[in-house]
Amino acid sequence: MGPFDPKDLCPEQHRDYLDRLARARMRRPVGYVSASDVVQETIMIAINNREQFRGQTEAEYLGWLGMILARKVADAFRKKPPEVQVPQSCDGASATPPWWPHDGWPTPAQQVIQDELLLNLDAALKRLSPDEQTALHMRYLQQPRASLDAIARELNRPTVHAVASLLARGLEKLRGFVQLEESR
Repeated sequence: MGPFDPKDLCPEQHRDYLDRLARARMRRPVGYVSASDVVQETIMIAINNREQFRGQTEAEYLGWLGMILARKVADAFRKKPPEVQVPQSCDGASATPPWWPHDGWPTPAQQVIQDELLLNLDAALKRLSPDEQTALHMRYLQQPRASLDAIARELNRPTVHAVASLLARGLEKLRGFVQLEESR
């Protein structure tokens, strides 16, 4: 990618960024819609509506793409099959879904900063060994968290102590990589 040019917008260049955002916001597929489906729809909307972008910087463009993606994620939750609909509260009023916007949500600029931090973390995770990546993902990123015993079985490790050591090494490396990124 070269310097940002608001007259030559290419959302496809930001597919990895959008994919990380979608995975962070959706965690798992919603009905028949996966994070990659939402990303593809976001890119198509951005291509078809590029004239609506009014910003001048790449951060503004990423914020614009993030807003499109957020709407597509919300659409995915609204269109869930009946068996996975958000439950009604006891008094019959609709329960507010956890992803629904409220006053405590970050501004677009804050969201871009948060998303940039997620990208840096993702880049740092990719620098770890495959076993370290898997262990950290299972223990800290997936819901529900995996037990040390479950990670040991998944990675063919003899004991939970071996997994604990693997996690400690991975976290230490990750801290170093993130600090290196922040110092740039």
